[in-house]
Amino acid sequence: QEATISSTSRERVYIKHRKGFVKYAMQHGYSLTPCYSFGESSTFDNAQGAWEFRFWLNNLGLPAIVPFGHWLCPVMPKPKEIHLVVGKPMKLLQVD
Repeated sequence: QEATISSTSRERVYIKHRKGFVKYAMQHGYSLTPCYSFGESSTFDNAQGAWEFRFWLNNLGLPAIVPFGHWLCPVMPKPKEIHLVVGKPMKLLQVD
């Protein structure tokens, strides 16, 4: 659904309610490193609106996106700067 809500005018993040990767990391003693890329959503335009219908299509497993990138070759991304921010690794408590 994150691809469906992407917009070039603002950064949007869709976080599902499932957090299984955190549980897995805690069970196996891994650390988690937070990261986020700014500007990635400006590499492709995506049609906006008709949200209920698009989310309904997503629930059926159909992608509800209409991406359009570079004007010369729309399947290629637009040449935009992307800034990747990586935080400090977070050591989690190990549980069984």
